[in-house]
Amino acid sequence: MATPIHVTERPPGALDDVPTPNNSVSGMTCRQCSVGAFRQDVFTLTNVNVTMTDGGANGSIGNIKLYNDTPAAFLEIQRFRWNFTSIARVSTGIIATATVKAAVGVAAETASDSFGTTGAATIVASASASAMVAGVTTGFRGVNGTTPNITDATAGAEDVFINFGIADAGSTATDALTVSGTITVTYYLSGV
Repeated sequence: MATPIHVTERPPGALDDVPTPNNSVSGMTCRQCSVGAFRQDVFTLTNVNVTMTDGGANGSIGNIKLYNDTPAAFLEIQRFRWNFTSIARVSTGIIATATVKAAVGVAAETASDSFGTTGAATIVASASASAMVAGVTTGFRGVNGTTPNITDATAGAEDVFINFGIADAGSTATDALTVSGTITVTYYLSGV
């Protein structure tokens, strides 16, 4: 099998840009790497605090902003995968057996745990959920579908959020979650 001559070389221009990780989140780091056109970002979360705002019948919602900006291009996400080793409630506003669900998009969820805010679930729809036992859930994994997701940021850079939701039955007051684990994003830029 032949090795490509230009393994890491790319034409200069906007397609060399990468999304800007949000470095202001305490407990979250991001390692970015690439081979040719493909990029992979691995976020490591260690006890990241996520405020969960209780909205009564609309459930409880919160988010982590992963990227401050994507390049002004088509971002083709081949795989967006999370593996949270622990999500724990901070206090008792979230009940001990609540089910946590997540979605990923270019907007923070502002309305309800069903992720109905425009843009809140454009990258990964509410993919999976994990029930807590004694206020902690472990092994919460999620991934986008089998087809790539294309985010059109050609009109301007986009932010990227992972949104968390808990149904009304699992939340009685505003609380917080501490989240640990990894998020891996594999993507390439396909045009400006």
